[in-house]
Amino acid sequence: MLKRAPSPPTDRDRRREQQRRHRLRQREGRRVYPIELDGAILDMLVRLRWLDKSAANDDQEVARAARSALLDAAKNF
Repeated sequence: MLKRAPSPPTDRDRRREQQRRHRLRQREGRRVYPIELDGAILDMLVRLRWLDKSAANDDQEVARAARSALLDAAKNF
């Protein structure tokens, strides 16, 4: 018997997943904030080795680096 390929996620599926992640962050006391970063901040992340220069245009990598740098600063505050 042939198996059907899974259908792409619907808007409802995507919203359900967003809500699941939101509730998980809420339980863990985390929040998501949109922030604007300029070239000076990206340069700082690269100089401090939180971000590889080749990843400076990758939004996910920049977000990861910024989060890691902020967590490190908070732990050492």
